[in-house]
Amino acid sequence: MTGGPRGGRLSNAAIARETGKVRMYRVKQDCFHRHVAAPQLTSLDPGNLRKWLAGRIANPDEAMETFEIRALRQPQLLAEKGMTGLDILPIDTEGYDAEIIRMIPFETLRPAVINFEILNLSKRDSESVSTLLMDHGYRLHESPMDCMAYHTSHTVLQ
Repeated sequence: MTGGPRGGRLSNAAIARETGKVRMYRVKQDCFHRHVAAPQLTSLDPGNLRKWLAGRIANPDEAMETFEIRALRQPQLLAEKGMTGLDILPIDTEGYDAEIIRMIPFETLRPAVINFEILNLSKRDSESVSTLLMDHGYRLHESPMDCMAYHTSHTVLQ
């Protein structure tokens, strides 16, 4: 993080294209016993959560609930936290990672490292985000689950 004191700053908000409220989806608490990861799964995309639940429960929609959360654009969130930039941007949004990356205002925000989950992305989303990042000067390293993009201007990482 740059532009403020060191350390993480949590915010109970979602990154979105517009400020306001967004609907999020999560596994109901009475279904947590289905899998150790169930309490951690929350997404803006109900389709990805439904897909994850499909192999574990007969009717995935019955195991999901929705809630509203405050939504901010990325620059607003940084300003709210007194930050001018990011060194590392970890993204794990259960299939919404590509949308978050597309919302990065690269002309004013260029994290040294962006780590995101590709496991839940379609091939089309994975390819388009890879192209977008490379067009903005990032090199990519993929594993079966994640992709780490590092900006070539940060010579320490080359």
